[in-house]
Formats: sequence, structure tokens, C-alpha cells
Amino acid sequence: GRPLEAGGVEEEPMKRWLVVVLALSFIPAAAESQWGAGAPPDASPPPTAIAPSPPPAPAQAPYTAPYARERLGWFFGTFGVGVPFLLTDDRDVVRPGANLHARFAFTSRYAGVGMQASYQWIPIDTAASGVVGGTRDPLLRGAFGPFLHLQAPTPSGVIPYLQGGFDFNFWNFRETAVYCDYWTCFRTDVYRFTPGFHGRAGAQIPLTSWSLMLDLGVEVGMSFPGDFFLENQTWVTPYLGIGYRR
Repeated sequence: GRPLEAGGVEEEPMKRWLVVVLALSFIPAAAESQWGAGAPPDASPPPTAIAPSPPPAPAQAPYTAPYARERLGWFFGTFGVGVPFLLTDDRDVVRPGANLHARFAFTSRYAGVGMQASYQWIPIDTAASGVVGGTRDPLLRGAFGPFLHLQAPTPSGVIPYLQGGFDFNFWNFRETAVYCDYWTCFRTDVYRFTPGFHGRAGAQIPLTSWSLMLDLGVEVGMSFPGDFFLENQTWVTPYLGIGYRR
């Protein structure tokens, strides 16, 4: 057997344990020099959270003007003024006049019917023709009648339209008559009847609200001789008005 040193412990096993302890003490130092202090060799970045995408915004309904929506019918009324030009060769005698009109119609999306009434004044300057003692007097016309209304609604709200109808015209030019009853007599203007037609092309333009609108266009009118003229008469009237629809 091996000789024992003082104290009874073998020398060779003690050396082996000392070598193992020293080797284990150098392992952390070697790992730190390779990967950096406190950094694990296989460290990976933390997972990134992905936020869910927001829900899509609801689709906005396309804009449609009131006349473009489905409905049984619409009512509108317009009031306006115009400047009638009687188409004649003697422009110095027959001057541009003035016209007041009112129109009411019930229409579906594309077509309707209505009634209209108007009153106009056209100055007749007989002095300009060289007549001695000539004066300027108005040629008066009152008219009413039905008309057909056609329209084409647009997404912007502007409503182009065409109208045409029959006119009951009543004309007066310096003709008067005296009527008497049991107590008094009075003088009044005499109006004579002529049939006629008219046609219009215009547009209704919405204003501050869909109920209120601007009405503008051009009217062409024609009167047969009837009880007043010797031949057919034609005139053109540009007009501007205000209207209401619902």
C-alpha cells in the first residue's frame, strides 16, 4: 500500500480535486469573454405584438337629388318676371315689354302636367312711326292654359326641363267700352280672345334648401289671329323666377 502522510490523507486524490475546482472556475470567465457580460449565447429578440387592423369605414351612400329618388310625384310652383319681345319688323314702334307669370305643376320623375297664367305689357310707340299725335300705349295680354312638363333630373340637383301648352289669350289695345247699370255708368277695357301655343326651355336650380329653387329659361309664344290680329303673332320672352317644390 501507499504510504500516508502526517494526518492520514493521501496526497494524489487531493491534487485531482484541486485541478477539477480550478477548471470549473474558468468556465464562466470563458463564456463572458465570448458572448459578453450577461448575454446568453442564444438570446433572440422578444416577439413583436401586431395590432389588429381597424374595421373598414362604412360605404357612404351616393348622393341623389330629390327628383332622382323613388317617389310617386312632386309638386312645384314658380313665380317670375320676363321681358317679351314681339317679333315684328318695326322695332322702333313695338318696344320690349314686361311679363308676370305663375305656374303650378305635378310631376313624376320625368313628366308631369300643370297650369299657368300670365299678364304682359308691350309698349306700342305710335309717335315713332310718324303718326301725328301718336302716343305710347301698352298692348295688354292676359293668358292662361294647361301645359306638359318634361324634365331630366341630375345628381347635382339642377333640373333641366321643357314645357309646352295651349294658351287662351285675351288682348287689349286702347279699346274701351261704357257699361251702365241702374245707378251708374263706368268705362272698362275690352279684351278680345285669340288661341295660341307656347313652349319653354329652362332649368330649376336649388338654392339654400331643396324646397326653394331658382327658375330661369326662355319662352316662345304664338297667337293665331282670333278676334284681335290680322295674322299670326310670335314673341320671345326670357324669364327669371323663384319657385318652391315638395
